[in-house]
Amino acid sequence: VVIASSDLAHYPKFEDALNVDQTTLAAIETGRPAEVRAVIARLMAEGVPNLKTCACGLGPILVTMGVAAGLGADTTTVIQYANSGYSPRGSADKVVGYGAVMLWRYQPLTLTSEQQQTLLQLARRSIADYLQSTAVADIHPVDPILLRRAGAFVTLRSPDQRAVDRLEPPGIPQNVAETNLKLRGCMGHVSADLPLYRVVHNTAISAATADPRLPPVTLEALDDIVIEISIMSPLRRITRTEEIEIGRHGLLISQGERRGLLLPEVAGHAGWDRQTFLEQLCRKAQLPPQAWQAGAALYRFTTLKFKEQK
Repeated sequence: VVIASSDLAHYPKFEDALNVDQTTLAAIETGRPAEVRAVIARLMAEGVPNLKTCACGLGPILVTMGVAAGLGADTTTVIQYANSGYSPRGSADKVVGYGAVMLWRYQPLTLTSEQQQTLLQLARRSIADYLQSTAVADIHPVDPILLRRAGAFVTLRSPDQRAVDRLEPPGIPQNVAETNLKLRGCMGHVSADLPLYRVVHNTAISAATADPRLPPVTLEALDDIVIEISIMSPLRRITRTEEIEIGRHGLLISQGERRGLLLPEVAGHAGWDRQTFLEQLCRKAQLPPQAWQAGAALYRFTTLKFKEQK
């Protein structure tokens, strides 16, 4: 374990500290020391009132990033952020920022066919039990893979012609599978803060009952539904469109209170280029089409996808 200690912004006002610190953390999230240097140099040149430094321990931060990369770290995660203005004893007129960042190596998740079937069966049983009694099943798996923390999406598809024919946002194809099945629900949990089995359980129920675009699934219709699970890799902050590979990467955008996510297969099946993918992502988040160029946080991810065979 290698640890670097540093404050973030020193002494700007609260709102300025938020902007400066989030920009600094975004640069650190890229995992590129050169980008951190460039971003901090730009921030210091902008003349933010009373900003004395963006990171008093910039040297240790850069050294640790280099050492971590040499040890195989390929993922950067911001764990927490705060500044002294949040404290009841602090002053909003003069704050110091603090952040906790982890640099680590992601080990891609692999599942045997038996483990995939276990998760698919869990999703189906969770939906059926909930529709029958609204009870939450008591689940206690012992497989360590199912206990691993990860984000995931559960997608439900059905040949039912009563499925809704128009989905939001406009331009996203209703059918992104290589079949004629129609979407009957899709919900996900992005954060890797729960065991995989619990994420699948929760999102399966949500996909069946809480997708705001579609009517709830009925118990009678469940037999015809095909369940698909997409397990997410960690989110990776990107700052260049060249880092997006159509068909391989999904995207998440975040700005203020608005967030939007599109799974990897959406752009590939729609035939979108990167520009269109990004614009549609912004529309999904109810942001202006060019928001990805103007201050929004952009992340990419991959998925391990599998589905029921009927």
